[in-house]
Amino acid sequence: MVTGYFDDSGTSPTNSVVAVAGYIGSCSQWQKFVLDWKSLLFQFDVSVMHRADLESFQGDFVGWTPEKRSLFVNKAQQIIKRRTYIAIGNSVIKAEFDEIFPDILKRFYGGPYGYCALLCIARAKSWHENKKLRESIDWVFEAGTAGSGQFNTLMSALYADPDMRRDFRISGWSFRDKATIPLQAADLISYEVFKYVTNQILQEPQRKVRISFNHLMRSQDEDYIEHWPKNRLEEYISSPTAQNLIANLLAHGF
Repeated sequence: MVTGYFDDSGTSPTNSVVAVAGYIGSCSQWQKFVLDWKSLLFQFDVSVMHRADLESFQGDFVGWTPEKRSLFVNKAQQIIKRRTYIAIGNSVIKAEFDEIFPDILKRFYGGPYGYCALLCIARAKSWHENKKLRESIDWVFEAGTAGSGQFNTLMSALYADPDMRRDFRISGWSFRDKATIPLQAADLISYEVFKYVTNQILQEPQRKVRISFNHLMRSQDEDYIEHWPKNRLEEYISSPTAQNLIANLLAHGF
């Protein structure tokens, strides 16, 4: 069994960027990851790793120093890189998504979250084909995200079609909370993707790329972490694929 654990960052109304990212690994990889991760949490007396709390020294991280945070993050990153196949992530700027996407597609995808999540599934399909794997992917997403209800409906539609289910390698999917330990790895990469877009694309002048982002990235991850700028969103909306989708949705009274 191959499982992907994915989380979002930036879905709060106050954020300008939405990112969905996570990791895919085999059953044996995730079993080893859980053991290593539990040991790390125990070593640092942390109950659950929330990257945003760690960044601002909130929750379990009150009273920590920047040096202790760096030590913890470095150890966490090594576990993730050792115990997963690939990182996959997609991001958009909310204002550009809202400007370019027609309302019918916003509803269909469940907003920018659903769009980015579906892009992750599509990129996983490409990775799966490149690796020539036989197993389908079991998907686990962070629960409670805005837009997850419509995304669940979209996943149900894909799964109901045998050809689409096979084409996208969907074994099943579920929504769980951060007590599901591999989702804490997804929390880390989604946060770093969010910060990368915020700092390198939105920020003027650009900040330096975060050390934690560079240390987390492996060479095999680089082709699967993508940002969708305005021109790519416009290309998609004007494409025959999007126009046919809109026509079909309208025909079915969506």
